[in-house]
Amino acid sequence: MSVSGLVRSSWLAGPRFLSGPAAALSLEPGGFLLGRCDPEVCKVSVHVTHTPDRSGLSTSSFSRFSSFTSLQRAIANLIVVIKKFKLRKNKLHEVKRERKPPGEREHRGPTLLELQQATTVIIKAVQQEVFADEFKLQHQI
Repeated sequence: MSVSGLVRSSWLAGPRFLSGPAAALSLEPGGFLLGRCDPEVCKVSVHVTHTPDRSGLSTSSFSRFSSFTSLQRAIANLIVVIKKFKLRKNKLHEVKRERKPPGEREHRGPTLLELQQATTVIIKAVQQEVFADEFKLQHQI
């Protein structure tokens, strides 16, 4: 095809209906027949389950411990495990994890600082349970 033939063809200008007068649109609503089984308009039953927020430590298991000291040690050991987990998670991003011999993987006991943190965690958990209404009022203000 020559250049002049290409210019006259609909290749560059597009089809004739695009360059013609605009079609008149009717803005009147049309009648549509909707079927009962049409998935876009049929009623749907939705089931909702509400679960209460349980943020923080639950004090319901505190009564299983024979003394405050044993509860404190258990929470402190949990703090140690969480710290190890976070440390290992951060190290996994930096270097590939290596297998350690069994002696190096043993659990270490909690430090004095971790025992103090455990005491703070226990007191906060008990306060949040006992004074739940007061905390809600305080957060509303």
